[in-house]
Amino acid sequence: MTTILMKLEWLRLRRSLASRLVFAVALLSSLYAVWSGLHWKQAYLAGQALHETQIEERMQGWRTALADIESGKAESTPYDARPMDVRQAASHEPGELTHLAIGYRDIMPSRLTLGAWRNEISMVERYEFDNPLILSLGRFDFAFFLIVVLPVLMIALSFDVVASDLTSGRARLVLSNAVSLRQVIYARLLLRNGLLCGLVLLVLLVGFLFAEAAASEYLLWTGVCMSYMVFWFALIFCLVAASRQAEAVAARLLACWLVLIFAIPAVVDSAVQALNPPPSKLAHLSVARIAEAEAARQTAALTEGFLADHPDLSVGDEEVPGYYRGTFLANERVREYTAPTVADFRAAAEAREAGLSALQYLSPALLAQRALYRLAQADAAASRHFLDSAGTRLAEISELVGPAVISRNRISLQEYDQITPFDPETLPVGAGAVTGMAYLLALSLLLALASLRAGRNSI
Repeated sequence: MTTILMKLEWLRLRRSLASRLVFAVALLSSLYAVWSGLHWKQAYLAGQALHETQIEERMQGWRTALADIESGKAESTPYDARPMDVRQAASHEPGELTHLAIGYRDIMPSRLTLGAWRNEISMVERYEFDNPLILSLGRFDFAFFLIVVLPVLMIALSFDVVASDLTSGRARLVLSNAVSLRQVIYARLLLRNGLLCGLVLLVLLVGFLFAEAAASEYLLWTGVCMSYMVFWFALIFCLVAASRQAEAVAARLLACWLVLIFAIPAVVDSAVQALNPPPSKLAHLSVARIAEAEAARQTAALTEGFLADHPDLSVGDEEVPGYYRGTFLANERVREYTAPTVADFRAAAEAREAGLSALQYLSPALLAQRALYRLAQADAAASRHFLDSAGTRLAEISELVGPAVISRNRISLQEYDQITPFDPETLPVGAGAVTGMAYLLALSLLLALASLRAGRNSI
């Protein structure tokens, strides 16, 4: 009997202009979400490639000058091939599936310049940021479509699935064929939402074709998406079975959409921010400025102390300008003075992450979003890992060139060639996606059980 009901529902869908409009909106908006993510990723990679090429070309010229000086082909000047000019590009490479979930990638630093001229504050390039409104709302990627837009389309397709028949009297004709109202609800909802979700998964497959991710990433992404859609199907089924009035069903479903997708995540984020506030960035900058000023006043004393500890480095080119040494010492003093504030930032970020991990189960939307961002390597944790890795490499470069800068000497070509390219390890995905799928499916099962009782009471 369920098969017959689905066939009848298929005929009704084909004749319904509203249903065809919902499917058209789903197809166009999901395709646009994939295209938008690909367009953003292309621009993202182009900006990184340009940044890396500029620094690489500059360092090739620097290395050539150093090689000519060491071989005697060129005369040594106080400004050529100075160790202070050693720099390296650090780029936060996007994940294979980042075009499906951009996440924090468009608001966190993605390309840095590492070198002795920079400190952890100034290593971020001053490139142009996007429109603040876009940054505040987030980009329209596939994750946004899935989490925010798709539930609305499912509601629009399902809220009057039974109420219209009950009002017109067609339900009596259907129920006279030894079929329960619950079976009618299930068959009609399953066909409508099944076709809609199948269409979305087909577009998701198109998005996968533009990536070279591992099969496990495909499966996890698809699993999270399907679990989220199953949850909304179960919620819609439960509320539709509990009421005969289309207006009441629509109002309740839209209320659930607002609460689960907007209200609860906003309250959770505000609560986590309030309980774990980060240190003042203005105070951080003030400490850095004080450290720079103090280092400028104490350059002579700091240099004298360093050379006293390293008498073998006391001989150097006296014609080298003193601002090389002064800037290097200022950056070292900034790193020393701001270390406690940086540690506080890191501790606050870890505490916020722990709080969000604990409270994400209050909202299926928040749970799915965090799982997809993690799978796409586009969450805040991945950005913090990139910045921490860049800070470590910055300290390594400063340690390598520091003695030569202070003693007004050069590093050797061999020492320079020992600097490896910046390639931070990717954070492991973890079990967050699997846990999120299990939790969403458990919620769906509870809603399905509740809908059985609701369906019996509505007959």
